Amino acid sequence: MIFVADLMNGGIVMEQYASSVGGVEGVEIPALWQDYVRVMQVMAVHSREIAVMRLVLGIVSLSGAVLMFRLRRSGFYLYVAAQILMFFIYPYFAGFSVVVGLFMCWSVFISIIFIGMYAANLRYMK
Repeated sequence: MIFVADLMNGGIVMEQYASSVGGVEGVEIPALWQDYVRVMQVMAVHSREIAVMRLVLGIVSLSGAVLMFRLRRSGFYLYVAAQILMFFIYPYFAGFSVVVGLFMCWSVFISIIFIGMYAANLRYMK
């Protein structure tokens, strides 16, 4: 609950900041910054749903890792499915944009590395 509450408080601050930035007359805001503010506003509004989806998929991913530790091949497929679904949480709520793509880059990179390492050991799993 602390994580969700923290996201909600951060979202409120972000909404206040976004409204103050948008309210300044005569100041032109770059398009990328406007997109960033829009994505942050959407993520703040849907912070509870995003947190719940990430928690559920994290538990599924962890259970897949535990199954792989027990040398069960089904754990690999469970892990991969959860990781792929995690990629689409932010685009589902905020839509595809440059900002969302930048958010996804690091997690996609790390996930591909781990999926590759687990796939290399797939032949040892039943």
